[in-house]
Amino acid sequence: MNEIMKEKILKAQEEVENIINAGAPIVKLNIFDILDNYVPSDKIKNKIEYTIELYLELVNKLKTYPAEEQTIFLQALKDSDVIDNQSIEKEDPFLIALHKKFENVFSIDLLLNSVCRNNYLSKEEFIKIHDTLLLGTSSENKLGLRDNDLKFVGSYQINPQTKFYFENRAISYFPLKHTEIDSALNKFLNFYNSGIKPNDKYDIILLPMICHGLIAALQLFKDGNTRYGRLLQNVLMYKLANEELGLDLPLPLVYATRQYATYRDEYRDKIEKIVLNNDEKAWEDWISFNLNRIQDGIFYNSNCLESLNNYKRKR
Repeated sequence: MNEIMKEKILKAQEEVENIINAGAPIVKLNIFDILDNYVPSDKIKNKIEYTIELYLELVNKLKTYPAEEQTIFLQALKDSDVIDNQSIEKEDPFLIALHKKFENVFSIDLLLNSVCRNNYLSKEEFIKIHDTLLLGTSSENKLGLRDNDLKFVGSYQINPQTKFYFENRAISYFPLKHTEIDSALNKFLNFYNSGIKPNDKYDIILLPMICHGLIAALQLFKDGNTRYGRLLQNVLMYKLANEELGLDLPLPLVYATRQYATYRDEYRDKIEKIVLNNDEKAWEDWISFNLNRIQDGIFYNSNCLESLNNYKRKR
């Protein structure tokens, strides 16, 4: 990095510091505090129970197919999700598919191996999986944890209620200060590695969705945070469902990724509410929103199984 660029970054960093000191919203480490004693409402519990029922129905439907066809179907879902997760972030689907043809290791495979083969996710693994997720994308030069505070969530839309602007963009909030990222990452991994509570079926859904929300809100990485959150939610839910419901699926059966595309603005809004409000209602709204997307994914995949039947009849 040349001296001119260094000076430019230092100047921008100073401007950001002034904006934060003036009261701009910023993610803080106490975002974890509300989760220590969080108990889902009856409404959320009922919604989780219904989602699990739908999931088990889908599993039983899959099991009516020969083992080879089950594997083909699950592999096709996984391959599709690799592209879907990048496409939501405006990546070129063709370039992602092309990259996939030349590479043998993908973030989802690393995550499946780490999450499903082990009961512990290390800091090194966590960062490596994220960086692998960005390879072949427009963000592959933004690997690793954030090392400054120039990143923020905002838009170019003019809003009379917005008090803070930076580089002609309205600021919704700043993510966690980069000097606190190491502490936040330790807290997150402690939360993740604590695992499911004994005899608590609700954690099959809650733990993955809360991890997703934390990654999206904290913005630990330079880029790819929401992509990583969605990926972790999909894989962790699959693992916990297999363990707690006595299933033996070799790969995830439900990826809600595709279902987020239509609700992109609402998705971002729910994350913002977690940051700005940091209360149980914000988390309940986030969980309810994600449960809707999981249910959408279950219905979509059920229809895909019907398509498999149609394909077989035409052969």
